[in-house]
Amino acid sequence: RREKVSAEELFLMSPDADLFLLEGFKESGYPKIEILRANPKEPPIPGLKGRLAYILPEKERETGPGKAGPGGPGYGRRAEEIKDQEVPVFGREEIRELTAFILELYEAGKLRARFEPEEGEK
Repeated sequence: RREKVSAEELFLMSPDADLFLLEGFKESGYPKIEILRANPKEPPIPGLKGRLAYILPEKERETGPGKAGPGGPGYGRRAEEIKDQEVPVFGREEIRELTAFILELYEAGKLRARFEPEEGEK
């Protein structure tokens, strides 16, 4: 079994990289994109700091907020839960749109090394 590697150690392995995409590190101060699994009963992580966007399963996005779908009544419940949050929601199939979103944030300097709320953000 391997020891856990810190994000900082990963950064040192590729010092010339401009952007890192890491899996895990929920408790870190880094910006995050939360990927929700296909289980409609699994809620989003409450109070996740630095959330930039959500990624929902394709069928759940098609079903829409609060509508019954292939998973039965309430299948789109998570879409309803996150609709009031001020972050975009992508479907897993929306790779180009998600890539454009990440590049736009990067080019605007909004992907900071660690998440620090901007003035007025909570």
